[in-house]
Amino acid sequence: MQRTYDATRATPLALDDILSGERLWCATKAAFSAAAILVVTPMLILCGVFYPIAGLPPAMQAAMQVLPVSHAVALARPLVAGLPVTDLALHVAVLVVYAIGGLYVALVLTRWRRLSGSFVDIREILDPDAYAGLYHAR
Repeated sequence: MQRTYDATRATPLALDDILSGERLWCATKAAFSAAAILVVTPMLILCGVFYPIAGLPPAMQAAMQVLPVSHAVALARPLVAGLPVTDLALHVAVLVVYAIGGLYVALVLTRWRRLSGSFVDIREILDPDAYAGLYHAR
């Protein structure tokens, strides 16, 4: 067990503060869950995971070609069926672009957090003198 409640109860917070924090945390988790469901579920349904994209109207087919799941399915479906993969370079390139884009966004957000001072590095806690310049821009 994490014993989170016991840990928060040991801080100089009132019970109302702890309960308000728990409610806010639950609401935040629910909001992220709802956002994920509203984005991921339609993507899985429309990107050819359960049925081919060819059954969709032409405008939807074009829109679904922008999403990464369509390209992952286009790579995986022929491999499972024992067929040759068509447009291999295109599908791999799109997935690589999404991976690089995601990595770039993660790096930017992490650097922003680090520079804003909201990021705590355990090395600085253990030896503050050795890492005094850690949060300054390089």
